[in-house]
Amino acid sequence: MRRPHHDDCLLMYCTGGKGHLWMAGQEGRVNVEAGDVVLLPPGVHHAYEADAGNPWTLYWVHFQGRDLGHMLVLLGREAGVQGWGLHWHVGEVPAVMSAFQSLLGARMTGHQFPVALHLSQQLRALLTLLAVRGVHRPTHHGLDLEKLHTWMEAHVREPVSLDDMAAVAGLSRAHLHRCYKQLTGETPLQHFLQIRMQYAAWLLDMSDRPVQAIALELGYEDPLYFSRVFRKVMGVSPSAYRQRAHA
Repeated sequence: MRRPHHDDCLLMYCTGGKGHLWMAGQEGRVNVEAGDVVLLPPGVHHAYEADAGNPWTLYWVHFQGRDLGHMLVLLGREAGVQGWGLHWHVGEVPAVMSAFQSLLGARMTGHQFPVALHLSQQLRALLTLLAVRGVHRPTHHGLDLEKLHTWMEAHVREPVSLDDMAAVAGLSRAHLHRCYKQLTGETPLQHFLQIRMQYAAWLLDMSDRPVQAIALELGYEDPLYFSRVFRKVMGVSPSAYRQRAHA
């Protein structure tokens, strides 16, 4: 695909394989791999193609709007600048894939105004989600916090160890523990336990499945131990949480 002239914004999210991108004002090609996001504002001359040996799978959306400049600022660049594009890595994020799938639903709904309004808000949510993920990924003494958090979210159903996390971060256990606590005020295992229990709370909210079944989904064979962990993190037992949420 070659687009020398365009007046819209292009957002692409690669979920598999590889592709190559050329942008005006940048020498050479940019390699786009699984988990990468590309954002090309209006007026950026560009071309892209799938890798011949490992072609990519990707979502894309073209959009315009009066708030476009604000969104570009939110995503890390000044509005109105020509001749540049954004390329960054967010990883394989289920929420991002789900947001693109929701936008694809527009094909089946016609062109009614309420549907268009709803989809525009979904697009806004997708852009702000990507902003939360961050265009820039700072590291602290070798620790890429965004990469580690993305991995944690992908393994929220599994009981993982500090050794597992250290392997993902490419650091020793002690170095990971020290850097993570300096950055966040808590240990990586404490943070992972919190997001696991938040996921358990979501399962309690969204279904009437027994607590034992939810415990097993998260890798807890002993539902009583799961309940103690849930109470420690959330302040109430799973049963009490469900009753309070449905009251």
